[in-house]
Amino acid sequence: MKKNIFFLASLLLIGSMIFTSCEKEDELSNKKEILSFVFEASKNATLEHNVLGSINGTDIVAEVPFGTNTQNLIPSVEISAKAGIGPVAGVSTDFSGPVNYTVTAEDGSTKTFTVNVPVSPAPYIGNWETETSVNIENLGLSRVKLSVNNTGGIIMELQSTISGDLFSKSIKGQFDPKSVCNTEICLDQTHRWLDGQWTPEITEHCIMYVCNENQMEFKYCICFPKNQWWFIVSLVKIE
Repeated sequence: MKKNIFFLASLLLIGSMIFTSCEKEDELSNKKEILSFVFEASKNATLEHNVLGSINGTDIVAEVPFGTNTQNLIPSVEISAKAGIGPVAGVSTDFSGPVNYTVTAEDGSTKTFTVNVPVSPAPYIGNWETETSVNIENLGLSRVKLSVNNTGGIIMELQSTISGDLFSKSIKGQFDPKSVCNTEICLDQTHRWLDGQWTPEITEHCIMYVCNENQMEFKYCICFPKNQWWFIVSLVKIE
């Protein structure tokens, strides 16, 4: 009798273990999402503020400010509980092109996300001018106009407030389009305004810009490297 009871108890125990094992297998999580993707300023020296990625299905876009080196960014990634991710997040990664992350759920199923990190357009792009006349040394009352494109091409017009004519110090030139604000930038002059027309003339100048929304502080020196700024003006963006 005791043997029969022991046998039945053993069967119940084994059955319970098998049932529990199956139940656990059935409960394995299939969740495999990227819940958040962030470039934290505290982990990325080139960023002043956190950059939060926008998640749309399996596509993630995190636009970083102009001047950011996308070849060396550290992402902070939150994924579903019990899931894993590859390649490893939280390390320096080259985002100059699309980067794929595969999230693996507890049950072994996977989902691949593609991260793109575009860079915001340069803040200097556009047409700019002084709102009022400014007194420029050796020129007198003048208006300053800038036209700058996304490849670093620039036209600087210095216009007489009295006659409306362009001064011969007006120039066309080119600078490195990746140059960032609040740094001294070499401007390679290609033309100068002479006798009522743009005339080829090559020399180097120094410029610096600081942009804030639709305003720019623009500094100009007639030589490079800079000795002293010839003028510093405040410009507004115009349509």
